[in-house]
Amino acid sequence: MAGPPPDLFSGRSERLGVTEKVLTLPAEGCSKRAPKWEPNSDSSDAGRRLNAREEQIWRNVWHLPQAVAWHMPEYAYLKPIVRMYVVACAVAETEQATAADRTVVLKYAEQIGLTTAGLRRLYWHIVDTDTKSSAPRLHVVQGGLDPRDEWERLQEGNEHAQNE
Repeated sequence: MAGPPPDLFSGRSERLGVTEKVLTLPAEGCSKRAPKWEPNSDSSDAGRRLNAREEQIWRNVWHLPQAVAWHMPEYAYLKPIVRMYVVACAVAETEQATAADRTVVLKYAEQIGLTTAGLRRLYWHIVDTDTKSSAPRLHVVQGGLDPRDEWERLQEGNEHAQNE
């Protein structure tokens, strides 16, 4: 996809049916337990166990709003990336971490929806369920109105004001 991620709640997105694909995630986070750590079986660290810091990060990320989606079967493909994100975070926090190590964390974060761009790309929206004010305001397309008509009406008003 070239360019920035789409605005999920623009009039154009609504007309194209994008807003119907949006998954609303609760801002209070996920109340389910973190799944058991299952390393990738095809990787060199297949039998590897988590160290204390990785385990803490693993538990913390599974309480984020995005974890609601990660628990869903249609987003199961993101779990290996969440695992890689956790390991990369622990590495990036060390004194020996390089700029590349920290960049990898950002890339994984976007893929699993932890950044604004990642949320948009996945069509996820975090909403505070306690208040209605945080609900997105969708652009309402009213039938019969043409923006060109509005433009002409404004131009006529400007010409009338200049003639006075």
